[in-house]
Amino acid sequence: MNPQTIISLCTIASYIIAVAASFLITAILQTPSDKHNSPNEIITSTKQLIGKTKDAKNDAQLLSLYETTIKPEVQYHHDIISSEVYRIGNDRLLFTIQLDGNPNHNERFETVYVWLLSQNDLVSGNGQIYTIIIPNFANDSSFDNKGWYLAVFNNTNNQYSLPLSKLKYMPESSVEVSIDPSFLGNTFSFNYSTAVMVRVNDTLVAKAPDYLMDSAPDDDPFWLNWFK
Repeated sequence: MNPQTIISLCTIASYIIAVAASFLITAILQTPSDKHNSPNEIITSTKQLIGKTKDAKNDAQLLSLYETTIKPEVQYHHDIISSEVYRIGNDRLLFTIQLDGNPNHNERFETVYVWLLSQNDLVSGNGQIYTIIIPNFANDSSFDNKGWYLAVFNNTNNQYSLPLSKLKYMPESSVEVSIDPSFLGNTFSFNYSTAVMVRVNDTLVAKAPDYLMDSAPDDDPFWLNWFK
């Protein structure tokens, strides 16, 4: 597995459409699912690292994806330090984004932490794309939802494998979720990229967020070409 490289330039456009669709459907969902209400359950009796990326510190910046007059300040919890994927003891996948600050200190807006996963079926040769979406709606924001949520979107099939679900907690220096691999095509092998984004306006939610704050790896052509 090579987590440093995820998407070739020839498929940039299709991935952008796929991820934008996942945000669109997430925005339309108004009622969180209670069916999968414990996606953050973590059992660490065994913990096997299967992927890691590193990112420069203090490189978060405000990159506009949409025209808006509201400009959030860059915060420490927008700055990705590293990301890790572990296989943990209850045969789940643990996705962790290490940050330079406490993500629970989000204020006023929606901050969303994104994993874009791509995997290839060695038998059929067909690829699968999944988006893990971990939004935090600040308690003082105007969004209807408050707190932490998790959704997994199957971009290939254009549907949710895990509907929007409430999370009970988040660590103080990272964004961390435990996911059953059945929501990700029952594979433990994939390439990935991560990003932090911010949505500032609760009246325009049927689109991707307004700002890209940071991504890892920084030279990933997907995030660099999103808004060109």
